[in-house]
Amino acid sequence: MKEWQSLAQAKRERRYHAATVPKYRRKVPYGKLRRRTGEILRDLCRYKGIETAEAHAVADHIHMCI
Repeated sequence: MKEWQSLAQAKRERRYHAATVPKYRRKVPYGKLRRRTGEILRDLCRYKGIETAEAHAVADHIHMCI
């Protein structure tokens, strides 16, 4: 997949915003699982050939810009 998509008038970068929210917005991602969750998500992106621009673990959800 190309990093830039070109139209006749403009060029734009393809990025997608993904948010992962646990059931009932429990504060699961911020405890012991925070580091492990990051490793799993990085491995999944690497496996699928997706570049992760940035990712943040907030108290009750995870944001990723891919």
